[in-house]
Amino acid sequence: MRIASYTQNGNASYGAVVDGGIVDLKKRLPRYPTLLSLLEGDALDQAKKAVQGQKPDFPESAIQYLPLTPDRINI
Repeated sequence: MRIASYTQNGNASYGAVVDGGIVDLKKRLPRYPTLLSLLEGDALDQAKKAVQGQKPDFPESAIQYLPLTPDRINI
């Protein structure tokens, strides 16, 4: 599973890159509002299950990639 942090229509999120686009994991796993919280919660298995059988929420062309864990970057 490939994971990405991104913005889509000005909203930051994270998700799984799948054939045809992005599956929004923030929407499917509200307990983990950021990718960092997902990783700290050791919830990659939950993320994999959340992606199985899902169609992309939007195409990759509709997002702008961010650094993988932007909540730990000081700009």
